[in-house]
Amino acid sequence: KHLALLAGDAAASGFRRLYVDADVELDTAGARAVVMALDEPGVLVAAPTRVMVLDGSSPFVRSYYRVWDRLPAVREGLYGRGVLAVNAEGFARIADRPRVMGDDLYLHSRFAADERRGVGEARSLVRGPKTFGDLIRRRTRAAQGNAELGARTSGQTVTSASTARELARIARHEPQRWPDLAVYLAVTVVGRARARRQ
Repeated sequence: KHLALLAGDAAASGFRRLYVDADVELDTAGARAVVMALDEPGVLVAAPTRVMVLDGSSPFVRSYYRVWDRLPAVREGLYGRGVLAVNAEGFARIADRPRVMGDDLYLHSRFAADERRGVGEARSLVRGPKTFGDLIRRRTRAAQGNAELGARTSGQTVTSASTARELARIARHEPQRWPDLAVYLAVTVVGRARARRQ
C-alpha cells in the first residue's frame, strides 16, 4: 500500500487529492462532498463518515463493533474510514509519511482537530470481519500499528485515556451492554497480547 500511494503521488500533478482504499465503497456524490470540504478555511484534510458493513458477521463480531463504533477516538479519528482527501497544504504534512503498519493513524496524528473535517453527508462502506478469528487478526494488526506509532511519536497517537472513560461510562449507565463490553475487552486483550508476541 505504501508503494502504491507513492506511485499515485508521483503520477498526480495537482490538488486536491483523494485516497481510497481498494476494499471500501464510496459513491461519486460522497467523493465530491469530501473533496469540496477542503475549500473550508483552515481545513487541510477531510474524510467521509464510516459505515461498518457487518452482513454475515458472527454475533461476537457484531457485539465488538457495537462498542468500538461508539468510542470517541473512533468517531473523531480519520483512521479506519478507507478514504482521505488533502489539499496542497495538507499534502505537505504527509508527503514524507513513513512506511508503517498504522499508516492511517499516522496521517490522523499529523493534523490538529480544527484542521480535520468529517463529512457527514458522505459515506464510506467498510466491510467488517466475518468470524471471531478474522476479528482477532484484524485487531492484532491494529495493535501492532498503534504500538509502532506510539514508539515513533512518544505516545502522541495513543488514545487509551478517552477509550477507558467511554468504556466506564457505558458500564455504569448501560448494563445491558455488559456482554458487548466483555467481548470488546477480550478481543482487545488478546489482540494486544498477540501483537506483543509477534
